[in-house]
Amino acid sequence: NALKGSAAARNAARKAAALGGGVAKSTDAPVMVQSGPVFLIDADKAVRIRKYPRKAMKFETLRDEDLMLLSEDVKSASRAYFRADVHKMMFTNDVKARLAALDSIDEAIKSDEAELVNSFDLLLRWLMLLISEASPNTQVMNRVLDVVLDSLHAASDLDYKIVEQEAAILLPVIVEKSGHSIESVREKFRSIYRSVPTVYLASKFVGYLTTGVVETKSSRTRAECLEEIGRLIERHGLLVCLREDKTLQEVAKLVETRDMSLRNCALN
Repeated sequence: NALKGSAAARNAARKAAALGGGVAKSTDAPVMVQSGPVFLIDADKAVRIRKYPRKAMKFETLRDEDLMLLSEDVKSASRAYFRADVHKMMFTNDVKARLAALDSIDEAIKSDEAELVNSFDLLLRWLMLLISEASPNTQVMNRVLDVVLDSLHAASDLDYKIVEQEAAILLPVIVEKSGHSIESVREKFRSIYRSVPTVYLASKFVGYLTTGVVETKSSRTRAECLEEIGRLIERHGLLVCLREDKTLQEVAKLVETRDMSLRNCALN
């Protein structure tokens, strides 16, 4: 690795781990528009999964240089498992091309392409990379959230449960970004929140939400996390919080906060 030993590379590699990868370089080659399945045969997922961290790292907004390095890593890792024309559109700065890639992937998801589950980790890495941009295009953000939701629905229909490494890619980003400034976008995040327990244990999801309550600086994000914890308790009872001993303690602390919206969420 040509960047080995530099502080910037070590920092980028650390952040890459949060999205399930390291730092790698790849080169583009011109491709023609193709037809056929978007998700190609992928027998390598088990090997990839073993290399991912099982525990989520703290979410950090990515700088441009980090995004570039991470994008190259995800691009290289996913090249063999997505149809070439779609893959090319996925890794471009052109908004129309990104939206076209998202449309193709969403259509494939809704068409029940069999290889979706085998490339689920790679799809999540790319989608979370788009959401992690410092100032993501709102149109792209909305479309990404649609694809995330549809992929969770498809996984649930297939009785697929995401593994810890996939949860560690998906949930820290979704939790941190759920307090978006636009209400319609926040509603999309809420829909994703409600779908997560169909593919992942609700009690473990509470742990990610509790981390959001404790660590995020955004009051809106904390409120969204509190409201979702409340919904999970309403549906599953207090037992859903037993895996995370600090959940109820952190909620109780917010009963005395000066932020009225947070206090109301905690009380509810």
